[in-house]
Amino acid sequence: MLYPVGRITYCGLVFGIAAVGCSSPSSGSVDSAVSNDASSVAAADAAGTSDAALAPASCPDKTYSKSYSATPDDTFEALRGVTNIDGDLRIERTTKVVDLSALSCLKTIRYTLIVSKNEALTSLRGLESLADVGSDVDIADNPSLDNMDGLANLATVGKNSLTFRFDIRDNAKLRSISLGRVTAIPGGVGINGNASISDLGGLRTLTSIARSLWITGNGSLKSLKGTEALTAVATKPAPNIGVPIIDLKISANSHLPQCDAKALLDRLTTNGFKGASEVSGNLGTCP
Repeated sequence: MLYPVGRITYCGLVFGIAAVGCSSPSSGSVDSAVSNDASSVAAADAAGTSDAALAPASCPDKTYSKSYSATPDDTFEALRGVTNIDGDLRIERTTKVVDLSALSCLKTIRYTLIVSKNEALTSLRGLESLADVGSDVDIADNPSLDNMDGLANLATVGKNSLTFRFDIRDNAKLRSISLGRVTAIPGGVGINGNASISDLGGLRTLTSIARSLWITGNGSLKSLKGTEALTAVATKPAPNIGVPIIDLKISANSHLPQCDAKALLDRLTTNGFKGASEVSGNLGTCP
């Protein structure tokens, strides 16, 4: 399902829902030997500890010096113990990956994080140490993904991107979303076509979005709970890409009351929002 009308590539980035990061180094290797010692992860699994406890308290710095693209049956052994990826991390079209526990040391990704079209992936468990993604984040078309709790400690995004987007789209079983501890988005946010989410609790720390916010086609969304701290959208002029820009779009959410969507628009307008908006087709019953 596609939402914006147009796409244009600039500096390796894509305007629109499908986000791609800046190009990264084309060659390189792991800067230091990556330990295969998974004892801390195994111990946590055996003890049945929480996701937060999965992340090792301390991992020696190890950098993977290029982008990494997962294979269909990847076990991520090449990234075990890695704390920094000097490129993109693309986890796409895997068939056996259930979670990402092998990535428990990962703290930073220089450019884009893509998690897309993974048949068996049920959670982002293993990303609890991830604090910084330098470019776009795209969580899309994962038919078994239940939650995004693994991103609970994400703190900063988009510092290496001119056109940052955080997109969560078309994840049929996703019940809860998370933007971690992020307070400000330097670009746009899209939450589109996720059939099972009922509220937006994972946005509770978010106060500002520099460009667009789209919330569309989420069939079970019943409230905008989680957006209470959001006071600013479209604070930065959008680039001219030759098609009309809708800065705030809340539409076609069949269980969301229209009055809730209008209330968010009114609150943003009171705080200075002057962008183009579309609030329509939200069919839930207003109190």
